[in-house]
Amino acid sequence: MKTIMFAAWGCLLSVSLFSQETKGFTPVSKKNPVAGTTRAVVIGISDYQDVGIPDLHFADKDAEAFANFLRSPAGGSLDQDHLQILTNQNATAGKVAAALDWLLEQSKAGDQVIIYFSGHGDVERKTISQPGFLLCWDSPAKIYMGGGTFGLTYFQEIVTTLSVQNKAKVVVITDACHAGKLAGSQIGGAQITGANLSRQYANEVKILSCQPDEFSLEGVQWGGGRGVFSFHLVEGLFGMADQNADLTVTVGEIDRYLEENVTTEAAPQSQSPILLGNKAERLALVDATILSNLKKSKAAGQPYFTTTESRGLEDEVLSKLDSGIVKKYLAFKLALKENKFFEPADNCAEALYASLSTEPGLAPLHGFMKRNYAAALQDGAQQVFNTMLKTGLTLDILKGERPEQLYRDYPVWLDRAAQLLGTKHYMYAPLQARKAFFEGKIQPNRVERRKYYYRALHWQPDLPHAYVELIPTCSKMEVDSAAFFAKMAMEIAPSWVVPYVQLSAFYSNRMRDTDKADSLLKQALSIDSNSIFVWYNMAGLYQRTGEDDKAEYWLKKTVSSTGEGVCFPCAHLKLGYLLLYSQRNYDAEHHFNMALQLDSSFHMAYNGLGTVYRETKRYEEAEKAYQKEINASTGKDKAPSLNEMGNLFNVMDQMDKAVEYYKQATQADSTHFNAQQNLIISLINMNKLGEAEEVLKKMARIQPEAAVSWLLLGAIGLGGPDPEGAEANIKKGMGYQPESLDFYFFACALSRVNQIPRAIEALEESLKLGFDYYEQMQDGDDTEILRAQPEWKVLMKKYFPEKVKD
Repeated sequence: MKTIMFAAWGCLLSVSLFSQETKGFTPVSKKNPVAGTTRAVVIGISDYQDVGIPDLHFADKDAEAFANFLRSPAGGSLDQDHLQILTNQNATAGKVAAALDWLLEQSKAGDQVIIYFSGHGDVERKTISQPGFLLCWDSPAKIYMGGGTFGLTYFQEIVTTLSVQNKAKVVVITDACHAGKLAGSQIGGAQITGANLSRQYANEVKILSCQPDEFSLEGVQWGGGRGVFSFHLVEGLFGMADQNADLTVTVGEIDRYLEENVTTEAAPQSQSPILLGNKAERLALVDATILSNLKKSKAAGQPYFTTTESRGLEDEVLSKLDSGIVKKYLAFKLALKENKFFEPADNCAEALYASLSTEPGLAPLHGFMKRNYAAALQDGAQQVFNTMLKTGLTLDILKGERPEQLYRDYPVWLDRAAQLLGTKHYMYAPLQARKAFFEGKIQPNRVERRKYYYRALHWQPDLPHAYVELIPTCSKMEVDSAAFFAKMAMEIAPSWVVPYVQLSAFYSNRMRDTDKADSLLKQALSIDSNSIFVWYNMAGLYQRTGEDDKAEYWLKKTVSSTGEGVCFPCAHLKLGYLLLYSQRNYDAEHHFNMALQLDSSFHMAYNGLGTVYRETKRYEEAEKAYQKEINASTGKDKAPSLNEMGNLFNVMDQMDKAVEYYKQATQADSTHFNAQQNLIISLINMNKLGEAEEVLKKMARIQPEAAVSWLLLGAIGLGGPDPEGAEANIKKGMGYQPESLDFYFFACALSRVNQIPRAIEALEESLKLGFDYYEQMQDGDDTEILRAQPEWKVLMKKYFPEKVKD
């Protein structure tokens, strides 16, 4: 049990940085200041020599963290002459005894002594004369009287000698509330040791990590791997517990702070710290600068909830159960590890939990089971949230996977996690917020997405992730809203580049304001010049502005990054396509292969390879590459490769096959624009105008804001019985600001219905807007009729003077 006991309380863990004449804590009490020297012995044992003693996870890290605190100015700037730290194999009984003897020999009146111990505590038999042992690294698994241990009676004698005879101020911190297959596990050895520790040091301020019948929790969410009690105790003494902001921390404030944080964050497992002593006693002075930095580091963090350990309780409980129950319990843990939450029905986490939660022998572990099940259910979502805040490089960015595929299970999992913990748990609201967030991510349109992001903010108003996702839901008429959402995210997380990137994309995509978009990305670079996420988006912006040289620079910078954990096949894919469009086919081929080398399951690279093979007339290899992507894809993800397979047969003049693949692509994804356009143009070129018109009507219903749908529908209609309706469709398409490609398709369609003058006008409009695929316009069925017109050569010479010869 982690306990702080004092023979006399001067000041524990003072965070003052004022100058000191002596090594040690700045004293809080002016009546009894520490005027002498501070010495400390810090002991932490996780890895025991005897395999019969269960290892701990973070006892040594707790000790290291406390020692680092003592080395800091806030902890007294103790150097190696005043601080001895013994962890794991260095913490033998002999070395611990020598270190304690050093304290006895060196400490004098007015000095301060700090003893820290984190490891196992146990008894062998329940007798009055055996209050318990602290187990050192070389302790035997049984027969503690045989050595390798410190009896609490002897330990108390050392503390009493230091405080009474040497007249030193003594601070003792122990964390000996561990369990497991220890010698005294059958008689509650750890609990007895904890209870005796609390009785041993009467008449002092005592802070204990938990009740004698409870166990200390530890987990990675606390300081990267700490005990929940020690983590919050130190943060509280740094000033987080200073409720009245008077730059001091009292016993009462620590009591309230630990109750609020330890008890809350341990739930549903029970861990209630004990604190005895004068509630008005001041424990620490607070340094405003250190406290401010601590608060800033915590401000942008989101509630973090993951699995916890009981420091050996599991071994103790399982040792008393029959093998069938143990087997089922281990199957439950494996199901959590493998994310098998609801399938298969007879061996999933849900079914196993329902069975095990009624098993009386597992009662001490039921709280851990519930918590760890809930933690496993939300762990994937937690990792997405962490990645968004850290780098922005979530899997949908790194691998180009669709959010509706990546996150489709998260809402169900998060809802179950919230049910497990209950409405009163501190994570209930964040879990509901995350559930709504991921429900938004998987919605098919921005209106529905916005509804769920608002719902997320209802549950958690300071959720920056929801604010950044609201930005792309704004229309071009909602520029103020987009700026507001970005501002809110920036204020919540000032060092986060994602709000700048999202707002940049809004200005680029919605407002066509590339200067503003560029400015925002440069602001993001000023915050983090090494952000791969920003580099990647810089490349995307320059691709949209036609500045391919700049785009290539940023993409090459992105793919050459050696940042830890960065596997970025999408960047290679985008660079491959950039090189492909500039007809550097073999360089493009290299990057498509690099994407597959980074991730062999990254099937989109096969699409790029197929296009390289098609452009270099390796048609058989192209068909195989496209087929590989088709086979590896599911659902909507099949559409791009099916579309490209159609393009391949189009190039090979096998139009019936091309149309069949285009149809399959639109069936796989009814919103795949390229496949729809290719299907429509192919049907028009084959003079199947009625069939093309039906496809266009369906396309217009699905995506009414798509200008090209109305333009092509109008073009076909001009040759039919309702020319006025056709003109109305054309005007509607014009109202959506069609781009150069839209006008190009419009021109081709007009030529097919013998609207030559208007076709020439539309073609010139496409060229004005930057349609520059000169080579592609010189052959193929699309422009066959247009190429026969005298105005064709005039336009080609006007817009491509360097390529057209007299």
